[in-house]
Amino acid sequence: MLNRSRSRQERGQEVVEFAILLPVLIWMLFGMLDFGRVYFSAITITNAARVGARYGIIYPDDTGGITAAAQAEAQGSGVDLTDATVSTIELSCPDSLTPTALPCDSGTPVRVTITYRFSLILTAFLAEPEIEIVRSAEMMVP
Repeated sequence: MLNRSRSRQERGQEVVEFAILLPVLIWMLFGMLDFGRVYFSAITITNAARVGARYGIIYPDDTGGITAAAQAEAQGSGVDLTDATVSTIELSCPDSLTPTALPCDSGTPVRVTITYRFSLILTAFLAEPEIEIVRSAEMMVP
């Protein structure tokens, strides 16, 4: 009889320990999920900035086209860049261009910076529910 009552107490202890640890395990699971989402978004935004810079070395005066190229790169990934800030460094290009000339002097840098506000899943435990991801890419005009 004594052994039977000890096993019941031990079973109750296991349930209590599991109930105490379950919120911690769920918090860790969602934390890993958020970390993976942030990492994926950072890679997507880096690629979008690279595509925008690549477009910018061909058409440096078309800032709307640079933004559209960056947004089109991220379109199928689940990262919505419509509200993101896409900025480019202003270039000093010659006013009169011949049709065969490059838009800017060779070696002029084009830098595209994307600032994206990322919403986390674990907002209950964090003071700031959003983090800012800033990525940039720079390319030289050939």
